[in-house]
Amino acid sequence: PAAQPPTEGSAALTGADAAGSAAAESSRGTGAAGAGADSGLFGQHQQQLQQQLQQTPQQRLGRIGPAAAATNLPSAAVTTTAAARPLDVSQLRLWNPLTGRCSAVRDAACELRQVGTVYNSSNIWANIQLSGHPWDISWHLGDQNCWSPFFGPVMPHREMASIQVAPVYSDLEPRFYEELEARVEETVRDALYEARSVVVTQPNNKLSRVLKALLKDVPGHMRAINAASLAATCVMHDTATAIAGPAAVQAAKEKLQQRLQLVQTLQVSHNDRVAREMRGCLINGHILALPFSDSYADAISEAVINTGVHKTVDPRVKFAMAAYVESLGAAFVCCLWIYVAAIR
Repeated sequence: PAAQPPTEGSAALTGADAAGSAAAESSRGTGAAGAGADSGLFGQHQQQLQQQLQQTPQQRLGRIGPAAAATNLPSAAVTTTAAARPLDVSQLRLWNPLTGRCSAVRDAACELRQVGTVYNSSNIWANIQLSGHPWDISWHLGDQNCWSPFFGPVMPHREMASIQVAPVYSDLEPRFYEELEARVEETVRDALYEARSVVVTQPNNKLSRVLKALLKDVPGHMRAINAASLAATCVMHDTATAIAGPAAVQAAKEKLQQRLQLVQTLQVSHNDRVAREMRGCLINGHILALPFSDSYADAISEAVINTGVHKTVDPRVKFAMAAYVESLGAAFVCCLWIYVAAIR
């Protein structure tokens, strides 16, 4: 599958727990208490806040994952594993929500380059270390030689709780995603026709149906490949930073071999299926994955043209295209999977 070029954007660093996005807001109120709220509920809410303020910073960090704000990138979020203490840095991950790429914090190739502050709903910490690189700094927020808390060890008590409510995410009607798939395929076809305006562009509908069936299984395969890539990165980092023995080196090789096998399995399965359906034909195809946005049509056209499948002038060549919209559980948040191929 075609890899997307890295883009400068925000990143998120996570462990096993889920954290709020620091790009918009890192904290949510523990309850809503307006002026006309019931006094009994408000009293209970105050008692809960007092109990939270009496906890140690380590206990509070175990419940709420901190978020990191970085320079050169809009924002970042960082969470830690609540069950493991002391903090296991090898479990921390950087996520770029614009590209979907994930990397370990100790990976010097990660897209997050500088970390200046870390914050969550309980406090704000300033990085006072000599380095701001995420792979060089210490992520132990309780170490006052590395992190300076803005509000002191405990954040002051708030008289009023936040009136914000937790957002509710849900999928749209299935019909929306079906219509979006049709529009994506139409955009791909128009991009090819426009790029080949001086020659005849003929579609191959049979191959298009085959590619569409194959495309629906690609997201699952890619999740397994990305998980294997992340596991290999972690093992290689541990091997590079520790005294690597034969066992550690062998473990790194096994993880890389697992990822390679997954990629080869995906390629072989697609090649075999297409070869059975289109015997005696030469096929050149590409898989694209793009996020849905207001400018999705322009992004699709550019990505299709960048594959170069339109450059052939052989009159015997026909084209096939398919689209699949993967809903990610939050209305318009979805991934556009595209299969485009030339067949002769």
